Amino acid sequence: MAIAEEVIAASTMPNGVVSVNVSVFSDDRVELEETFSVVGRVLESGLIADGTGREFPVVFQDPLDVSINDDAITIGFESIEYTVEEGGTLEVVVVKSAPFDSVIEFEVAGGNISATRAFQDGASSPNSISIFFQIPDDIIALEPPETISFTLTVLNPNPQISVDPDTTTVTILDNDVLVGFKADILTVPEDAGDVFIPVTISQDVHQPITVDILYQDGSAMEQSDFFITGPSNLTFTSNGTRNILISIADDTEDEPDETFSIALVNPVSGATVVVSPDTITITIIDNDVTIVDNDDETPTGDKNPPVIIIIVTVVIAVLLIAAIIIITILIGIMRQRKKRQKKFALPTYDDPDYPYYSSVLDKTENKASTEISLQTQPENLAIPNQQQENITSPIEQQEKVAYGALSNQQQENVTSPITQQLPGDQAEERC
Repeated sequence: MAIAEEVIAASTMPNGVVSVNVSVFSDDRVELEETFSVVGRVLESGLIADGTGREFPVVFQDPLDVSINDDAITIGFESIEYTVEEGGTLEVVVVKSAPFDSVIEFEVAGGNISATRAFQDGASSPNSISIFFQIPDDIIALEPPETISFTLTVLNPNPQISVDPDTTTVTILDNDVLVGFKADILTVPEDAGDVFIPVTISQDVHQPITVDILYQDGSAMEQSDFFITGPSNLTFTSNGTRNILISIADDTEDEPDETFSIALVNPVSGATVVVSPDTITITIIDNDVTIVDNDDETPTGDKNPPVIIIIVTVVIAVLLIAAIIIITILIGIMRQRKKRQKKFALPTYDDPDYPYYSSVLDKTENKASTEISLQTQPENLAIPNQQQENITSPIEQQEKVAYGALSNQQQENVTSPITQQLPGDQAEERC
């Protein structure tokens, strides 16, 4: 510190009191308390007269000591945010701005944990203190991040000590890893061959995780119904899927569906590993069918059900198509027959559309004495006895001729209905 001097004449001292002004300068250093002294000394020997003729010697009191206190210091958290994994160790750092001439006691607390520390006095005291907290672990899988707020409190308050920042937020990340099968049930056919069973992990891991595979026989037996072709454990070094490989044996025995199970056991890792689902049940669907011969009731061999179904389906389809074609042909034949029947059907002789109707009327008008009656018995007509025996009904005979129901001899004796009913000479003339 520089020495400042001020010379004051005695004659200027009112009432014998001298006032000395001292200016204290501020700097940017954080430092301990500083002191200086104000002393007086006589530059020239002499006496001081009081105006009455008396003289007194100049006497100074003891030196005046002056203390200069430094500016206030600050303590606080080094960071306002911290991150730690569940089950890990949290390090919280508290710092002070500069050495202090007295002890500073403080407490850091958050949640249900706390710690007390102190900065020692003097320049040799460190300016930072680390506090370690052990974060508890749990086995709740896949939970969201959790936060805890920590506060810093000075236990021996001092106006020269301020706290900033006095709070910090700690984020606790879930460290639980979920490992398990994608499903707890799997169904495979007996002829599936190699089967891959996926096992998943929920997140990336910082260190490997290993789980053992346990195969458990059920109605399906190892070495007869299935074979283990993969490793006995799975190792995860990152997020992703691992597969368990097994091989299904395809036999020719007709048997019920069979089951066995696989379990994940003994997870090994630095983190907490939750295995779920930890067991999968595999059902093997039998694909063998026994066909029995009805004669001796002995098995004749194994068939593949899908092939039989395809063959039967094709045969049924062909039969249905053939039946449809046959029915269509029969319907066409019946329609043609009906058309032909209509074409060859004979109208009655009294029908105006009958071709001989007008000629019959003409001849009956010229011979009024001859009566033509449809009700006349066959013996009154000029028809030979032989022909009368062969004629039952003119219309019936024509129908029989049309359908081929009369013999050749009978067909020769059949004449037109009108001709049969006319007298002999008229019939000959008509013919």
